[in-house]
Amino acid sequence: MNIKSSLSVILGAVSLVLAVPAVQAHGDHSAGGNTPEARANRLEEALGLSEEQAKKVEAVYVEEAAAITALKEKKLEPKVQREEMKTLRTAFQVKVKAVLTAEQLAKLEAQMKERAAAREAAEAAK
Repeated sequence: MNIKSSLSVILGAVSLVLAVPAVQAHGDHSAGGNTPEARANRLEEALGLSEEQAKKVEAVYVEEAAAITALKEKKLEPKVQREEMKTLRTAFQVKVKAVLTAEQLAKLEAQMKERAAAREAAEAAK
C-alpha cells in the first residue's frame, strides 16, 4: 500500500470516528423524556398522582404511543394525518382526565393554559 492510499484509509477512519458521536447525539427523540413512562412520571410529580393513578396514566400513554405509531405507518397525506393525530390525542386526553380527581384535573387544566399562553407569546415574539 502506498502512502497516498494509506493516508486515505486513515482519513476515512478518522472521519468515521468523529461522525459517530454526532450521530449518537442526534439519536432517537422518543428515547428520552417523551416515552410513555417519562410522560406518566412527569404527570405523577406535577399532580401528585397515587401509584394506582400513575399506572393507569402510563397504560393510557403506552396505548397512545402504539396508536400514534400505527397511524404514522399508514403513510397518510400530512393534512389527513394531522387531523387523525389531533383526534387521537383528544381521545387519549379524555382517558387521562378520567383517571384524575377534580383537584388534579383543575391543576392540569391550569398548567395546560399556562403552556398555551407561553406558546402564543413565543409565536407573537417571532
